Amino acid sequence: MDLNPICIAGHSDFWEEVNKKLSRSGLKFITGDFERSPDNNFIGHLWIDANTDLEELKKAVGEKVVDKWGLSFYKEGEQAKKNHNQRTEQKFSKEEITKISTMRNKMLMLAL
Repeated sequence: MDLNPICIAGHSDFWEEVNKKLSRSGLKFITGDFERSPDNNFIGHLWIDANTDLEELKKAVGEKVVDKWGLSFYKEGEQAKKNHNQRTEQKFSKEEITKISTMRNKMLMLAL
């Protein structure tokens, strides 16, 4: 059986409920780890049969559970790409740039 890695992200500790739903669904899957992300959300990893698409997985988890926990489903690489894009899109305001520059100059003066 070929497997595809999947990430499920949510606002709280949803993993137990998702696993119960999937266990009852008849879908073939393997549970991975569950962790808190740097932004205080939770991310669960699992592998699903390559013949199962994300829509099927969402349907098996159920709309109520998806809404209750604010779940998002990603293919493993998509999640990493999304997180990287969010980090690179963050920009400093002019005020923040001025503060950083002032702090840098003060540090240079202290170093002399």
